[in-house]
Amino acid sequence: MDDAEKVVHFTTFGNPVPQGSTRAFVKAGKAVVTQHSARKLKDWRGAIAAVAQDVQREQLFYDEKGVYAVKAVFYLRRPKSLPKKVRRHYKRPDLDKLVRALLDALTGVLIPDDSHVFQVEAEKRYAEADQPPGVEVWIGKYER
Repeated sequence: MDDAEKVVHFTTFGNPVPQGSTRAFVKAGKAVVTQHSARKLKDWRGAIAAVAQDVQREQLFYDEKGVYAVKAVFYLRRPKSLPKKVRRHYKRPDLDKLVRALLDALTGVLIPDDSHVFQVEAEKRYAEADQPPGVEVWIGKYER
């Protein structure tokens, strides 16, 4: 993100929730309804969006014509039974689904649409004992 026009950085605390699968079904023979399988997804995306709105108010970052690069580090709780020597988080939730939830939460707030994101760098880590779970995000805005 060295050559970005502008970069914002923020952290959202809470248990990261993956986007999950979407189900579509017809209701009353007319309306198509979609439903996400993750129960806590709405709250997680709302928490990210709330912090992103604060960033937008302070830094006026949003640009309808901008293109963006996103870096995200997801901090997940370490199970008590997991040995300390295990450093890499390679279990569920899936990293791509965590990123999808993040980008959907940012859409319309700091980025116009996730199609405007040309680069994503993401990783999962175990949160340290004194660290709350959450996601740390950097977004770089670039000229087309």
